Amino acid sequence: EGACSSTTEWDGKYMMDNNYQYSKELLHYCLEREIPFLYASSAATYGGRTSDFIESREYEKPLNVYGYSKFLFDEYVRQILPEAN
Repeated sequence: EGACSSTTEWDGKYMMDNNYQYSKELLHYCLEREIPFLYASSAATYGGRTSDFIESREYEKPLNVYGYSKFLFDEYVRQILPEAN
């Protein structure tokens, strides 16, 4: 299973295992084998903004476990691949 995209899932362990941990494992698998890794984040990392969308770290405020799991992986990618910012 690749990810859980349910924004109503509240089982944090399930969500972190499927969205955060699995994504990290897949990223490292690709890096070790020099396989291109393409992923898209989620608007869920930005929460419920009512004004114009601004793609910037300071505006990331996830409202649910799904958004938080995606946010954590985004942060992880920023740490190990600084050129991905």
